[in-house]
Amino acid sequence: MKRQWWIWVIVLIGLIGISQPNTVSAAGKGMYAVQYLPTKEQRNKDLSYFDMDVVGNHEYQLRARILNIGTKPLTITVQVTNGYTNKNGRISYDQANRKLVNGSHGLEGMVTSKKKVSVRLQPGKSQEISFTLKTPALKSKGIYAGSILTASDIGSDDSSNFQIKNRIQFATGIVFHYGTGEPLPKLSIDSPAVKLVDGQSQVQFDLTNAASINTRNLQLKGTIDRISDKKKHVKSFDYPDYSLAPQSKMTVSVPTNRLKPGTYRLHVTGKAKNPASVTKTMTFHVYQGGVTRTKRELTKKPSNKLLLWLAAILVIALIGSAGWLLHQRQKNKKGGE
Repeated sequence: MKRQWWIWVIVLIGLIGISQPNTVSAAGKGMYAVQYLPTKEQRNKDLSYFDMDVVGNHEYQLRARILNIGTKPLTITVQVTNGYTNKNGRISYDQANRKLVNGSHGLEGMVTSKKKVSVRLQPGKSQEISFTLKTPALKSKGIYAGSILTASDIGSDDSSNFQIKNRIQFATGIVFHYGTGEPLPKLSIDSPAVKLVDGQSQVQFDLTNAASINTRNLQLKGTIDRISDKKKHVKSFDYPDYSLAPQSKMTVSVPTNRLKPGTYRLHVTGKAKNPASVTKTMTFHVYQGGVTRTKRELTKKPSNKLLLWLAAILVIALIGSAGWLLHQRQKNKKGGE
């Protein structure tokens, strides 16, 4: 028997400008439910999201029904979004206009119908919405991940003396499977730098999943060492459970004490269960005034002392050559007299 999944959404976000506790009854007045309507391409109709097998250069229609189950009229916006990796290392769907790292627009770019719709629903009323997506030419294998994102702004209770903005938002997942099998994630680490965030010094670097597949349960370990002058260990870190969306990138931030000017080495290893792994050693330089420069790979550079010695040897060689030439010239003059 086909199960109907109603997803009750009562997410109230953003109590702004409150200096003391205040009871808000928006939860009782502003509520809606979202029901996805499975297609014939659906892998498992008992799932509460779109999980479909697709082929290239083909159109697919995604439909959902929205019901106002509160006591106030609601205006609800609906659009297709791409999955991305948020700053906490989790896969999210709550932002529009997120491009993939390969430069494509992902599921958002496949929408050939109206990209964003708005519906006005009275209490107890429902409306069906649909989006038409056309897949590009698909030569390899993998997935596209995203969602149908619904959102509604709800005001405060009429008896409240405060202006409070509450937002109800929900993402109904979309997964397009194409090709056969699943590719391994392609993980990379790059671009180390030092940033000051809210007064806190942080060593940051980019973590990228360039493959068209999720990376889950990624454990990230690393060390930061000062290597100029005398080697000194700065910090070790261990982030045990990251998840990266297909074709996405995140910035990893490692809080540290304020770093003195000098050269530092960052060594990072990552390993997931699917399996996927990455190891990278990089150097970065901290200059007076907080200016930083980076090197992507660890390479040996001549020290300042070595450069000074080379310059001194060159000067001595030039002086010696000039003296020898002067001596030879004087010797030739005496021989000609």
